[in-house]
Amino acid sequence: MKIAIFENEFDTVEVAFKYLNKKYYNNTLEFNNFPRSDSLDDLKKIDEYSLVIVDLDLSTNSELDGFGLIRKIENQFTNPVKILILTGQSLSNNYYIANDLQYNYPILEKPINYNKLHDKFIELGIK
Repeated sequence: MKIAIFENEFDTVEVAFKYLNKKYYNNTLEFNNFPRSDSLDDLKKIDEYSLVIVDLDLSTNSELDGFGLIRKIENQFTNPVKILILTGQSLSNNYYIANDLQYNYPILEKPINYNKLHDKFIELGIK
């Protein structure tokens, strides 16, 4: 199962994903990191992934921040894409309305807690 991770500081979260993969998924997950919103050459390739994890605070070298990337994904696909928001900031309950998103996506706060990461994967149907 392939999972796309848009995170400009992947080295700070990589251990959590490796641990999750080894402990719960028998190393069957394939994580592909994209450090910038424009790192994926063709956004249509997103449909190859079972889950897309988006850090809201992508680098200043990125074309879009995390919210902008999610809006672009929403506009590209008619069927909803499974997205998990990764953030170190506190978000209001109506963050999705304030940021013109179509859906209220689940949020995983940094620093990543292994159990919470696993719980989010289960919640999203990644089994």
